[in-house]
Amino acid sequence: MLPIDEEEWKQGRTWETTESQVELFLKSNPGKAFTQFEIASGLGRMLQIRDLWSFVAGYASLWTIENALQNLIKEGKVKAKVVKKEIGEDTYYR
Repeated sequence: MLPIDEEEWKQGRTWETTESQVELFLKSNPGKAFTQFEIASGLGRMLQIRDLWSFVAGYASLWTIENALQNLIKEGKVKAKVVKKEIGEDTYYR
């Protein structure tokens, strides 16, 4: 962490939740639907596996996004649709 300025000292720091980040990303892209991996990429959480720890971090990041998506679906803020592909299927969110 970096030092904070006087204003932040007085006001405090606010943190965005993963849910609010996902919701904002989807609202910023109306008319489009994204897979979980595309959402992760759109949030700047590139999954680059170089070793065991980057694998664990990447998996944890995807898990937090999945959890956020499920909560947003329950709240009626996000919709999900399974799209069948030539091989397999993907879930898209908007």
